[in-house]
Amino acid sequence: MLNKKGSYMLLLVLLLMVVSCSVGAQDVSRAPRINFNGITGDDFIGQAGILYPFKNTEDSLWFTDFRYRMSSDDVDEWNLGLGYRKKLENYDNRIAGAYIFKDRRNEYDYDWDMWTVGGELLTDQWDFRLNGYITDDETIDAPQNDEIIVKSQKLYYKEGFLSSMNGLDFEVGKRFVDRDDWFKNVGVYLKLFSFFEDDVDTMYGHQLRIDKQFGDLNKTNWKLGAKWRDDDTRGSETEATFAVSIPFGKGKSENKIDEDSKEEIVEARMTEQPERDLDIVVVESDDPDLKEAKNLDGSSLGDVIYVSAEGTGDGSSKSNPTNIIELNTLAGEGDVIIFMGDDGIIYPGGSEEYSNYALKNGQKLLSASGELVLSSENMDKQTVFSPDVQQAVLSNSAANDVLVLADDTLVSGIQFNNGDNIISGSGVSGDITITNNKFIKGTNGIYINNDSEDSEAIIDNLKVNISENNFGNFNYDTIYLSSNTTNKNDVNIRGNDFAYSSDNAVELDLESIEAGNNLVLEDNKILLADDEAFYINLDAGTDNTVQVKNNYFENIDYDAVYLNAEADNNNGFQILDNDIKLAGDSGLDIDITSNNGSNDIEIIGNSIGMSEYDGFEIDIDAALDNTANISNNYFGTIEDDGIDFSADAGENNILSFTKNYFNLTDYDAIYMNADAENGINDIRVAQNTIDSAFDEGIYIYSNNTNNDLKLIVEDNKIHSSDYAAIDISSYVYSGDSEIVIQNNEVESSFDNPLEVYTYADGGLYELNVNNNSFKNTPDDGLYVSLRGNSEHQVNINENLIENVDDDGIDIYMYDLSGNAVVNITNNQIKNLTNYGIYLHSSNSFSNSAEYIFNVSGNQLTNILDNAINTNFYRMNNVEMNFTNNKLNNIGRNGFNISAYGSTISGELSGNTVDSVDYAVRLFTGDYYEVPAVFKEYFLISENDFNGTGFAAVYLDTSYSNSGAEINVELNDNLMNEYINMLIQENGDNITITGNQAP
Repeated sequence: MLNKKGSYMLLLVLLLMVVSCSVGAQDVSRAPRINFNGITGDDFIGQAGILYPFKNTEDSLWFTDFRYRMSSDDVDEWNLGLGYRKKLENYDNRIAGAYIFKDRRNEYDYDWDMWTVGGELLTDQWDFRLNGYITDDETIDAPQNDEIIVKSQKLYYKEGFLSSMNGLDFEVGKRFVDRDDWFKNVGVYLKLFSFFEDDVDTMYGHQLRIDKQFGDLNKTNWKLGAKWRDDDTRGSETEATFAVSIPFGKGKSENKIDEDSKEEIVEARMTEQPERDLDIVVVESDDPDLKEAKNLDGSSLGDVIYVSAEGTGDGSSKSNPTNIIELNTLAGEGDVIIFMGDDGIIYPGGSEEYSNYALKNGQKLLSASGELVLSSENMDKQTVFSPDVQQAVLSNSAANDVLVLADDTLVSGIQFNNGDNIISGSGVSGDITITNNKFIKGTNGIYINNDSEDSEAIIDNLKVNISENNFGNFNYDTIYLSSNTTNKNDVNIRGNDFAYSSDNAVELDLESIEAGNNLVLEDNKILLADDEAFYINLDAGTDNTVQVKNNYFENIDYDAVYLNAEADNNNGFQILDNDIKLAGDSGLDIDITSNNGSNDIEIIGNSIGMSEYDGFEIDIDAALDNTANISNNYFGTIEDDGIDFSADAGENNILSFTKNYFNLTDYDAIYMNADAENGINDIRVAQNTIDSAFDEGIYIYSNNTNNDLKLIVEDNKIHSSDYAAIDISSYVYSGDSEIVIQNNEVESSFDNPLEVYTYADGGLYELNVNNNSFKNTPDDGLYVSLRGNSEHQVNINENLIENVDDDGIDIYMYDLSGNAVVNITNNQIKNLTNYGIYLHSSNSFSNSAEYIFNVSGNQLTNILDNAINTNFYRMNNVEMNFTNNKLNNIGRNGFNISAYGSTISGELSGNTVDSVDYAVRLFTGDYYEVPAVFKEYFLISENDFNGTGFAAVYLDTSYSNSGAEINVELNDNLMNEYINMLIQENGDNITITGNQAP
């Protein structure tokens, strides 16, 4: 071990001596140099540095050397050095030097510090170097290096540490500068080194370095080479090396003699980087204080006992194993039993005819690849123990179980060939762990039944971990777990492979009387099940939490996941990233009830290739709120609904269906029924793609008894549906409604692309249909039916409706007792066989409500019937404003306005009408002997009526027997190529001013 303080003093004395020797010498200038060094092997390590001569004389210099390490690993290091070099006066062409470096390295998330003290003797050809590396003797915990060891039949926790090492190295080498062949400027260097520290074996090693130098010594030069290092700790390693040295600033300017001369070589070496180890050596160190390992709950382990099929010893070691018959006598509670496969198959009773082996409480059964997670004595660390033995094979007759569990037991790393219930248990509690086993065949793979005959639990709590097992062929359930506990059931089934289950792959029936159930089913692979893959019933005194994630299902005869859950408080469910290739029933069948709390479910990122019923069948019922996020799921061929979703909330439904893809569904792609009794329905259906639905694309039924409805349907793409593409029915009895349908693209629906049915009986009902594209349908493009006593506002803006075999926009209002405003603006409506816009309103009773229709800025082209058609029945206060619309190539009338027993006011202005029979037709009739009246000089002004037909304006009251009136002002209209400007049958009070007509 180096004496650190002595080393520092020696260096200080050496530096003082060389400083005193340089006094009085003549100052000269030497150029600083930028240096780049690199090593590439398994990783790349680079170093950039600057050597700066800050005090020079003809035969000496002081310099600083700063370096920074760059690498492809996570290690950072910097070095800051101070050095002195002097040309020896009594010896030609020799340099003596000394230097000291402060080193700091960040590795393993820790900053390691070191001092490097070195000396060198350099000639034009030879190098001699000695370096000392002095650390702070730092040691840190390294939990990744913790291990469990067996000692005297006990398991001990050996903590891992990392320590920095002090060291010495000595290097000698020669560069061949006098040759005229390829070996010119080739250097060969041999290094011997040793590193040492307490509690660590001393490291001895050697290194061979070879490189070739290119370029001008006084200018930029570089080296290419290789390095081989070998030591008794890190092993052997060969790496390629390179180095570049670049001068900058001003150096010596006097005339040079031949640069190949010894003098010039030695002068150039005055600013050469010192050669020292790049690394601060950090290695694993021994744990000086072994403590017995603990179970994760802090309890102690028993003895370690080794067992083989034909063992005759006491089980104290691998070389002295016992057998399974003697094990019953030798083993006690808490023992760690290691099964060895050296002597062949182990039968539980000693032969194939005997019954099972019954574990005792706390026992851990292990074999090769088995894992037992243990804790340090202070419970602050954990690591895994895995025995180094040959894997054991256990088997039994088909009529008998193999192992019977007890409380807090573990089975890991064993192969089971045959048996009835391979691993069984009844009334077991605590931690049960079954991991890394292989099950070939049997009746049930794992069968645990903790049910009691009455409602009282037979155990307090249960925590089950079944993971990383490989299951073969089983005649019933591969895993069956039924547990009735006072407190919590915590079940983790993760990373298992299931080949074939004649019943369910996993069946869980968990009831927690006073607490909750926590269930994780993750990363499992189920290839074939004749019933459900996961069949789950949960009943919780408090909460259920479930995560079903990243499982793979193939060839499932019924549901891939069947889940029935009831909680007195809350249900929290995550169904994430599962892949279902084929389900004979539904992909997911979920029925969740929260008696006094809320349901929160996430169904995200799942894929269903084919299901013979619904893709997702989901029914959630909450005393308080339902929150659901169903997004980014893929549905291939679904023989019923893609998503069949029902939510019944005592308070609020907050539902989001986004970014799902539906390839083919035989019924609805999305079917939703949401009932919020005393709260709001807040629903968003967005960015879904539906390629083909043989029923409706999106169907939403919303029922709100005492609060509001907020519904957004946006950015969906529906390419084909046999019924309505988007069908919305809503019933709101006392709150406000806001429905937004925007930015959707619908093509080839065999019913209406959009249907909206509503009954609103309180508050404000607002419907916004904006910027949608509806194409190719044999029915209406957009159909809206409104009923109820609410105030209504309907905004239909900037939609494209094209190739429709019925009406483009059809608004039907029946018995609205509140005021209503309908705005239809800036829509493009093309290629229709019936009406472009159809407004149909009627009341079965008389009321004083006001109805305003604003139809403005729309373009209607190629309409086979009337472009804009109205029928009003018993509507007392109707205001119509038809402005700035463009109608072209209309089969019948441009504006066909009919009123029966209604009172009409408003204006028709700024419109352009081409190629119609009648540009405007006003028709009045009676409704139960109540006449219709266009009152206060209904204004028709500043319109441009073009094309050929019968007349620009046709007024008709001839079908009224009760005194219908049409009071019209015709002002400033442009009428071209019409036979008649006006045809009038029994019209009244007509004012005509400023019109232009042929």
